[in-house]
Amino acid sequence: MIQAAIRGQLSAEPFRESFIRNYDKHFNPIDEMITVMEFPNNRPMLISPVSNFTDGEILEREKLIEASVRLCKSISLPVKIGLLSRCRIEDMVDAVGTPVGKFYNDTESLVSKYRDSYDIKNYEVDFEKACKDGVTILIEP
Repeated sequence: MIQAAIRGQLSAEPFRESFIRNYDKHFNPIDEMITVMEFPNNRPMLISPVSNFTDGEILEREKLIEASVRLCKSISLPVKIGLLSRCRIEDMVDAVGTPVGKFYNDTESLVSKYRDSYDIKNYEVDFEKACKDGVTILIEP
C-alpha cells in the first residue's frame, strides 16, 4: 500500500508496468487504474488518474466509471459518481467549438448515459463540491 505519493515522486509508466505484473493481461492500468483515497473522517473516495497517458476521451472515462462501479460494488461501497469537466457552464459561451467545450458536452453525455442507473453529477471544475456532496467515485478530466 502506498501511504502517500506527491506529484513527481513516481514516474507513471514504470510504476504501471510494475503494477500490472501482478494482474492478468486483460487488466489495462491506463484504462482502469483507480486510486482509493481515504479522508481524515475515514470516508473513502475512488479517484481516476489525474496525469494519465490519455486525453480523457469519453470512452476512456466510461471505462473508468465502469471499473470504479465494479470496485465499489465488490467492497459494498455506495456508488455516487462525480465528473469534472474542465469548465463551468457559464464558460461555454467562449468554449463552443473548442476542445474544452467538447469535453464539457461529453461529460454531460456521460451523466445522461448513467443517470438512470447511478447517482451521477457533473461538478464542472468544483472538486470541493464533489467532496462535500460525498461522492465515492470522482472521474477527473
